[in-house]
Amino acid sequence: MPSCFSLTRRGDSGRAILQEIDKDICQNLDIPFNEKEWAHGWYNFIGLALAMGHSLEYIIDLCWKHEEWLSLRIAAYLNENYTSDAWHEFK
Repeated sequence: MPSCFSLTRRGDSGRAILQEIDKDICQNLDIPFNEKEWAHGWYNFIGLALAMGHSLEYIIDLCWKHEEWLSLRIAAYLNENYTSDAWHEFK
């Protein structure tokens, strides 16, 4: 049973493309963009936490407690600019 998530830019009605969000993160947080890797691995940590049903606020708190400063900046940026949704797909 896959766990899925999406992010929607605040004010938009449709889901954003995750690769475009990655470019947005890099551009706005001055992180070098790499087409083969997510900025600071955000998809693997923040994306997984969102897919598991955690809120961006929870992720921000977790990053703060563990002193993950760049992940904290990314999660805070996402929280300011996007809304998240999570669901399970049965196959």
